[in-house]
Amino acid sequence: MWGKLLLSCVLVCALPVAVVSSERDGEQATHQKITMGKSGPVCTKQGRKCVFNATCEDNRCRCPAGQRGQAEIECVNKREHLCYIAGDPHIRAFGKALATIALPCRFRATRFVTKNVASHSGHGTCSFEVYATNELLRGRYVVRSVHISVGISDPASMTHTAVEVYKTVEYNVNDTEIYNYQARTIHRDSIWGSSKDTLDGVTIVPSFDEVNNFATLDIPACGTRIKYRAFDRRRAKHQKQLPGLTIQAPQQATWYAGLGDYPFGACGVPSDPRSLYNDRAAQLNLTNDNTAVLYDILAEEPDQKDNRLAGKCSRSFNLFKSSTQQIDDINYCGFLLTDPRVGRCIEEEAARLPIDIFNACLAMRQNAGYGCFALRRAARICGPLEDWTGPASGDINCPRLLVSTTEPPAPESFVF
Repeated sequence: MWGKLLLSCVLVCALPVAVVSSERDGEQATHQKITMGKSGPVCTKQGRKCVFNATCEDNRCRCPAGQRGQAEIECVNKREHLCYIAGDPHIRAFGKALATIALPCRFRATRFVTKNVASHSGHGTCSFEVYATNELLRGRYVVRSVHISVGISDPASMTHTAVEVYKTVEYNVNDTEIYNYQARTIHRDSIWGSSKDTLDGVTIVPSFDEVNNFATLDIPACGTRIKYRAFDRRRAKHQKQLPGLTIQAPQQATWYAGLGDYPFGACGVPSDPRSLYNDRAAQLNLTNDNTAVLYDILAEEPDQKDNRLAGKCSRSFNLFKSSTQQIDDINYCGFLLTDPRVGRCIEEEAARLPIDIFNACLAMRQNAGYGCFALRRAARICGPLEDWTGPASGDINCPRLLVSTTEPPAPESFVF
């Protein structure tokens, strides 16, 4: 059985869920839930709340005894594994390494296998693959949606299912912390009949935490819980409950080399060192841990399903792939995505998407004219910033013949 779960949150007035072909995807059901939970106490210096079962000590959220984690968003038993991508978006890997994932694209967070303790034969397994899609927010990036594939296998049976939660245009959490979740489950046909909610003793249905405001996929038989909390696109500083994605895996989970370990999954594996991303940067001769993560996602070239910027991400992948000096190009252009002050200047002052300017920089490195004028304008406006390490506007020469083909008539508009 294979399933998909795409999680997102919006304000109370939600738009209609996108229509998916029933012929292609099988039997469907829609779930919707409004939550207004107050979670735990306001605790941190940034005004963040703890999750309900955590406590606040010295402006820090603390998990209950016998648990560990980031108590603003998730606590797990000490023997369980936890990866989370929270805030804007800082990843804490299964091995506790830290980095920032700074691009508005879909990427694989993890892929692992667990035992299915509810299996009829006693030999069943559960397979999980989790993708996240980022969105630009004032020069930084936040997790916009989550897509989970779940596979249940057993020597005695084989079934298939899918679970999806679709986003809408607006992503807001208002002052009273009202969240609106929309979920769609899609039950695919199995080899022997049509699959339903329960397969080989496992129930795959999204649930909703009405206290801590999460959309959740919790499968106790597989020892796995995956949670998503939306972000406030208009008033991010006023959101008291930390947004993001958490992935809890059981102690006996298995990550296979070349499939779920880093760089094939951003969360890595529990045995990774805390220096995972820094070690990768040193191995590749990249400037820092954030550019190492950026490099590896570009090299992986993940599918951009349900990403409204799929075309721009695909252009990044293609420009990266065609480069003959990939390390140098990322060291030279990567700051356009990874530096939040530069990103915010490009977004707000130059009225462009940082990924467009990043793509233009990669193109310039390959002597191509794509986006040349946008790059030069961004360099003129944002170049005076101390963090700008790219070309000066006067050093960017754009062929005149490219004016009408590389620049749109007006800057791309955004809704914030």
